[in-house]
Amino acid sequence: MLPFIPFKIGSELILEKRKEGYYLKADYWFLSGEFYYYIQHSFVENSRPVSHYDLKFLFGGYPFTPVGSRFRIGLSSGIAGIMTSYSVPGMPVNRDIYLNVLNIWLEWNLGSKWTLLLRQEGKYSLGLEGGLLGRGWLMVGDHFPPLTLGLVRKW
Repeated sequence: MLPFIPFKIGSELILEKRKEGYYLKADYWFLSGEFYYYIQHSFVENSRPVSHYDLKFLFGGYPFTPVGSRFRIGLSSGIAGIMTSYSVPGMPVNRDIYLNVLNIWLEWNLGSKWTLLLRQEGKYSLGLEGGLLGRGWLMVGDHFPPLTLGLVRKW
């Protein structure tokens, strides 16, 4: 039980309501875990699909824009790993570790339920033994870092 604390009439009292979860500062800083599963397949005769399991742990936030902004800029960084498995019996399972050195994104809030997202990811592979990726920056077509454009449903 809290002790009685009198407030002067006309003084400001701020109440804050939050969703369940762990926030360093609500909707500004966050810890996240992300999991992506995707299949690589060429659809030519005798080809077999390859499965990729990508798990990320990130720390990030929205340091430049307030919660209610129509446009928000976000930054994050962390560590991740990709496990690659083949649908051919006897093939090894490969594991790669990479750093998400800097991810930067722009969100356009389209109302209370939807956000348009454009994200650029700076991924650096550690090139460890047992992996498929060599040491260095992960690029698309040897020229551009991964870029994501998507529509996010808020919940």
